[in-house]
Amino acid sequence: MKKSALLGTIMVLSFANILSSIPVLAGNCEECAGMHHDYYDKNAPQKINSENIVSFTLTLNEPQRYGMIIENPEYEGKEILAYTMSLERNGDGTLRIKAKGGNMYSSRRDGSAFIVDFTTEDQGYTSKLQELVKKYDLIKNNGYVSHTDGLPSGDGDTLSVVYDSGEKIYKRANNFRILQFEAAYEIYSLFRKMAVDNGLDFNTAGSNVQLYDDPTVEWLQGTWKGKHFGNEVVAIFRDNHLQIYYGGKLTDDSDYVIVDGEVKPAGKGAEEGKYVVFETVTSLTKKNSFSLCGHVYKNKSSSTFELMRQK
Repeated sequence: MKKSALLGTIMVLSFANILSSIPVLAGNCEECAGMHHDYYDKNAPQKINSENIVSFTLTLNEPQRYGMIIENPEYEGKEILAYTMSLERNGDGTLRIKAKGGNMYSSRRDGSAFIVDFTTEDQGYTSKLQELVKKYDLIKNNGYVSHTDGLPSGDGDTLSVVYDSGEKIYKRANNFRILQFEAAYEIYSLFRKMAVDNGLDFNTAGSNVQLYDDPTVEWLQGTWKGKHFGNEVVAIFRDNHLQIYYGGKLTDDSDYVIVDGEVKPAGKGAEEGKYVVFETVTSLTKKNSFSLCGHVYKNKSSSTFELMRQK
């Protein structure tokens, strides 16, 4: 069977059309789910003359699963935690570096989540990136985009490299890995070195960008109201003390602490990670700048509702 029969219909589009087409194709509908599309930009160069990178972006879907199959034993046990890494050369020659990854779920904080965004001198970073581009032949299949509709993997993996000559490397897929593990890991390691060289790291403690929008004691002060299945809920914060009324009944009247973004009763071990809850409204978290999210666990089922700040 010919390769084209396996991959599906091949369409030749310009580089700009590739980018503009993908969001439309990513739609998840019953009619198109599972349909496969392959695109190849015939104008994408298969050889890059310049060696001066001005921007580099690598996006990896579920990076922690990237090394499930590792052929090189030297890389056994190694993992990739960043799902987006980018470098951009500024007009003054400095580099802006951004990376994000780890476990970003606010309720499952294990110290691995990170966001870094910093500017640094180019201490040979772009030259080392170019060495990896050549070492792993990253220009191979330049201009190729593969997309299967309806996959839960989201946008998949994307590599974009731009040179000072205007030459570009671009490829993308949501149905297979666009890089071998060794290449992805070495790029990840280089970006992490950039962070470490600048006093940061790829973990929560090493981040320089706020990871979570947690409530503070100062922000919580005052009265909040909402409804849970028709029952009025009132939460009154006075300094470190909280009163909760549910359906007109005072259910909680105690001090509170904020642990991993959740408002919990104080003095019961919440600070040590013990599972502690209020009587009816088990916990409260910040939803946005003007509302709280109340959490209720009852009869082995959970539900949430919104409380608004009262003037």
